[in-house]
Amino acid sequence: MKNCIFLLSVLIILTSAAGVSAQSKNAGASSTAVPDFGPAVASASLTIGSDKHSGYTAQFDFPPKNLKKGWWRYLKTVARVKNRKTYWKLSVPPKKGSSNVPIEMFSEITIDGNSSILTLVLNSVNMDAPTRKEYMQQTKNFLQEFKSKFYGDYIQQLIIAAEKQAKKTSADHQKAVAKRQTLIAKLEKSKARSTDKDVAFEDGELVTAINDLGQLIAEKAAAVDASQKEIDSLKKTLLNYIQKSGH
Repeated sequence: MKNCIFLLSVLIILTSAAGVSAQSKNAGASSTAVPDFGPAVASASLTIGSDKHSGYTAQFDFPPKNLKKGWWRYLKTVARVKNRKTYWKLSVPPKKGSSNVPIEMFSEITIDGNSSILTLVLNSVNMDAPTRKEYMQQTKNFLQEFKSKFYGDYIQQLIIAAEKQAKKTSADHQKAVAKRQTLIAKLEKSKARSTDKDVAFEDGELVTAINDLGQLIAEKAAAVDASQKEIDSLKKTLLNYIQKSGH
C-alpha cells in the first residue's frame, strides 16, 4: 500500500448523553459570541471490538449535535457516503496508479463538559511500519483540515450576518441624516416666511423632530462604528483560527 490510498471507510460511532441541549451554545447568540478554537490536535486511541487503534482527537466548542451535522456534511463533500445506521462508510475513488486496498478510519464523538471531542483513528491492522506512519499523518491532516473548515465556516457566517446588519444600520443612518437635513431646510423656510402663531407652533414641532433625529443619527453612527469593530474582530478571529490550524 504505497503512495496515497483514496478508498476510505469511516466508521462513525456517535454517543449521546441525557440532558444535552439540542441547541448550540453559540447558535442564536449574538455574533460576538465566538467559539474557542481550543488546543491543537492530540494523539488518541479507540478500542473497536478487540482491537485498539491509534489516531488523533480534536476539541470543538460546540455540542455533539452541531459537530455531528458538520462532520457528516464534510464527509459528503470529499467522498460517497453511505449511512449504515450504526456507522457511515466513506468511499473515495483511488487516483490513477494508487492502490485499491481500502483504508479504514473509526470516528467517535463524545461530550466533554460544554464542548465535544471528535476522535479519528486509523485501522492499521496488517499495515507495515512505513505504511502505518504515512497514513497516520494523513489521518491527522484529515482531522486538522475538518476542524479548520468547521470553525472557519462558522465565523464566515457570523461575518456575513454582521456585514448585512452593518449595511442596514448604515442605510438607516444615512436616511435619518437626509430626513433631518430636509426638516432643517423646511424650518428655515418657515421662519423666513411668517411669524404667525400657527407657523410658530409648526416650527416647534419641527425643532422637536430635528432634535429627535439628531439623537437617532448619533445612535446609528455609534451602531455603525460598533458593527465595523465587530466585523474587524471576527476577521481577526478567523485569521487566528487559520494560524492555529497550521494551514
